[in-house]
Amino acid sequence: MEQNENYRKGCEAFDNKNYASAIQYFTTYLLAKPDSIDVLAIRSAAYLRLDDFDNCNQDLILQTKILTKQRKQSPDSCDILIKRGEIYRYLGRNKMAAADFKKAIALNPQCVEAYIGLGYIKSVQGNNELTEALNQFLKALALCPDNSQALFNVASVYSRLEQMEKAVEYYLKCIKTRGDYLPLAYRSLAGVYSKLNSNEEAIACTEEFLSHHSGFDSDYSRLATYYEKKGDFNEAIVRLNTAVTLDNTNPINYYRLSLAYFKIADFQRALENIDRAISINNQSAYRTGYYLEHKMSVLLKLNKSDEAETTFLP
Repeated sequence: MEQNENYRKGCEAFDNKNYASAIQYFTTYLLAKPDSIDVLAIRSAAYLRLDDFDNCNQDLILQTKILTKQRKQSPDSCDILIKRGEIYRYLGRNKMAAADFKKAIALNPQCVEAYIGLGYIKSVQGNNELTEALNQFLKALALCPDNSQALFNVASVYSRLEQMEKAVEYYLKCIKTRGDYLPLAYRSLAGVYSKLNSNEEAIACTEEFLSHHSGFDSDYSRLATYYEKKGDFNEAIVRLNTAVTLDNTNPINYYRLSLAYFKIADFQRALENIDRAISINNQSAYRTGYYLEHKMSVLLKLNKSDEAETTFLP
């Protein structure tokens, strides 16, 4: 009964993003049941959220050891091979992962997850392997045409192969399934539409993504880019202001805000934002030069020519 309570409290803490507490509860649970692979999986995810990669990897390795013991007891289990293969893939042990996926297919040629796993492995081995990755994902789709994961990955490979119309087709199919990959499909489809210069569609897809996901500063920065390409700098400013609210340590977003304010002739706000970009910039001198050059242009628009002349002085 006490172990069930530790598990419940751990899951509750994890859901509330209190990962340190979740780890404590799961660790207490595992003292009594060290071979509980599901609890190890959640604890490893909690370590990952805290950027504790060493402990995360240790939990993943423990899982592979438990699965190896289980496989000896159940040598015909595809599920065990798929779980172990996925963990090997997370650990970067792609040869071992591929071997498990192939064994799963030998046991069950209808194993969709195994084809998806093989496709993933091929997709990270460079552009020369993208065609083979696509073949594996398409095999999964032939077995399960509505598998949102396979549809998403087919679309992603077509995008990397610069076959944008095919990428659009499969992202839309993925969206139609309303599966787990729905938010990611909207975000990725927005990028494809942008490459096709369909900025209205890119904006609509990004807004749809943000209706399903709280979004990061990079999502709002990307959305601002689509508005800029459309020529709507006022809307771009709204999104960039959201981006700097989410992360006020990124000088590039302040620089872009300054450029956008410059475009609408709000030179005072342009100056405030380029000053902020310069003050927090810890990047290359090359980028600093861009910032200072832009600041000089802003100062000239504000009729501060004396100050502009000293912009590049130490």
